[in-house]
Amino acid sequence: MNSAPRGVQSGDRATWFGLYYNISGAGFFLHPVGLELLVDHKALDPAQWTIQKVFFQGRYYESLAQLEEQFEAGQVNVVVIPDNGTGYIGSVFLFGAARRYGNQVRENTLGTVHTHSAHYKVDLDVGGLENWVWAEDMAFVPSAVPWSPEHQIQRLQVTRKQLETEEQATFPLGGASPRYLYLASKQNNKWGHPRGYRIQTVSFAGGPLPQNSSMERAFSWARYQLAVTQRKEGEPSSTSIYNLNDPWSPTLDFSDFINNETIAGQDLVAWVTAGFLHIPHAEDIPNTVTVGNGVGFFLRPYNFFDQEPSMDSADSIYFREDQDAGSCEVNSLACLPQVAACAPDLPAFSHGGFSHNQVVLGMGNVAGTPEPGVGMGGDGP
Repeated sequence: MNSAPRGVQSGDRATWFGLYYNISGAGFFLHPVGLELLVDHKALDPAQWTIQKVFFQGRYYESLAQLEEQFEAGQVNVVVIPDNGTGYIGSVFLFGAARRYGNQVRENTLGTVHTHSAHYKVDLDVGGLENWVWAEDMAFVPSAVPWSPEHQIQRLQVTRKQLETEEQATFPLGGASPRYLYLASKQNNKWGHPRGYRIQTVSFAGGPLPQNSSMERAFSWARYQLAVTQRKEGEPSSTSIYNLNDPWSPTLDFSDFINNETIAGQDLVAWVTAGFLHIPHAEDIPNTVTVGNGVGFFLRPYNFFDQEPSMDSADSIYFREDQDAGSCEVNSLACLPQVAACAPDLPAFSHGGFSHNQVVLGMGNVAGTPEPGVGMGGDGP
C-alpha cells in the first residue's frame, strides 16, 4: 500500500510505501509494522528504481543498509513515552440521577466516570532469544532468638520461583502478583545471579469488564496486569482495530494467546497493562491534571551488570565530602576553559514587557556555585 504525497514539485516520481502485516486467516485486516520506504520510480525500468529514504519506528534512515547496520549494533532502541491522562474530560448534560455516574464540574455539566488503559507488548530479548521468567518476593520466617529461645523474631527472606508455563506467568488485574518479576538469560553476572531485566509496573487501573459480558472478549487483554507468553509471528498484537466494529464477535481475542505453553528457555513476550480509574472532579476543569495521572512501566536491569553501569561512563568524577570539588586534581571539569561553558554571554533582551540581563541556557560554573545572573535550570528568570 502507498500513500501521498507523490512529490513536492512537478516531475517528482517518489512515493512513500508503507509495509503492512497480513494476519493469516483474518481476511483483509492489515496491520502496520512501522516501516515505510521512499521509492524513486521515475525510471521506466523498475530495476533502476531506488530507495531514497527509510522510516522505521519514528526515525529516518538514509538506506536499508544503514537501518540494518544500526539494528545489528543495538542502536535501534524502543523509546518509552510517558502516558499521562490530560486534555478535556468526557462530559454530559447534568440530569436528575447524574451523580451516580460522576461529579458535577460546572453548571449543568457532569464529568462522567471512565477508565484509561494502555496495553504494551514488550519483546525483550535478554542476552539472546532464550529467556526464563523469575518471580521474587518477600516472606517473614519466624526464628528463635539465640540468646532467648523462648522468644521469636521474624526474619525477612527473599522467595524465588522460576515460572514454567504461561498460566503461571499470568496475573489477573487486581490480583496478587510478585513484587519483582524479571526475564533472565542463561548467563550469570560476576556474582552468580542470572542476568535479567525487571518489569516494574506503575498502574492503578480500574476494574476490567466482567467476563460474563458478551463484549468482554474484544477487550480480554484488560483482564491481566501482566502476562508472559511465547513469542509467535501469528500474535503480533493484543487487539485489532476491527474489534470495535463488532465487539460481540471480535476478530482477535487476546486470551487465546494464553494456552499454558512452556516459557522456560523460550523467546518470550511480556504483555503489560497500565491505566487508571478517572472520576472527573472540579479540578479537572479546564484540563485534566497530569500530576498523579501518569502510568506506565520501567524496564530495569536486575543483576544484568556487575555494578551500576554509569561507573564506566566517560568523564565520570568521584570525590569525597572532605575533598575540594573545585580542585583540578579532584575534578578535571573544574579546569575547563570558559569557552566550553554551557551558557554563552548574550546581550540583554526585552520581549512583551519582560526583560532580563541574560538568557538562561544552563550552568555557568560546573565545579562551584553558579556565576551571577546564571540559573541552575531552564525555567524562570
